[in-house]
Amino acid sequence: MTLTMTLTVSGGSMAATVSNVSTEALAVSALAVSTLSVSTVSIESVLSTVSLHSVLSTVASSEASVAATSVLASQT
Repeated sequence: MTLTMTLTVSGGSMAATVSNVSTEALAVSALAVSTLSVSTVSIESVLSTVSLHSVLSTVASSEASVAATSVLASQT
């Protein structure tokens, strides 16, 4: 997965635009709409939230594929 994040800072607000993301797109869009204070802590917070969501989505999709494989195996 390629995560491309663009941070735009203007007038004390920050917008985050993320591209090349599949399942994470909605959660990241919700983050982008929020107005954040421009500080290192806020930026790190956004990045860590995106990373955490990415990991959770990866785990969830892995579990889904394992479940699908189990179903296929039980049908044969």
